[in-house]
Amino acid sequence: MLERADEFNRIVGEELKAQPALPITRPDKGRNTIPRAGRCDHEQGRLFTGRYTSIELIECKDVKIVGAIAERITADDSEVIIENSRISGAAIALSATRSDILATNVTMSAETPISASRSHLDLAGVKLLGTRTAVASDDRSVFIFSICQAESPDHTGLLHGTRHGNAK
Repeated sequence: MLERADEFNRIVGEELKAQPALPITRPDKGRNTIPRAGRCDHEQGRLFTGRYTSIELIECKDVKIVGAIAERITADDSEVIIENSRISGAAIALSATRSDILATNVTMSAETPISASRSHLDLAGVKLLGTRTAVASDDRSVFIFSICQAESPDHTGLLHGTRHGNAK
């Protein structure tokens, strides 16, 4: 893998492009499918699944968001894992302030998919679809991209590696 990193990245990138980010499922007719707001305030070990208008995390630890569809996620002083989810519809899809975010197989679409301040984001197989920019951040935020895709006016293509500050 290390000897032929370019070829490895190309193969993994092609595979990620070929796979849908989130399986399409139809909700059960008997279940309430109206999106709701999710909130975690000074809690630990919360799990969010399903549809949300927004998810707000304030000083929460060990939070998991799995198989969720949300218009916006806000994390302040929190630690969160996001897997197999889609965040779209808001001006900013994911806003992180002083937070640690680990995201795998997530699609984020918004004017600016990620806004980060003093945060650490580890992203694998993430798609960033921005109509304005892919990422907005201060110089104290750190991003680790593992075979991610960006489509925005300022950057289109694969993102891979560690970036500090505004990682386009």
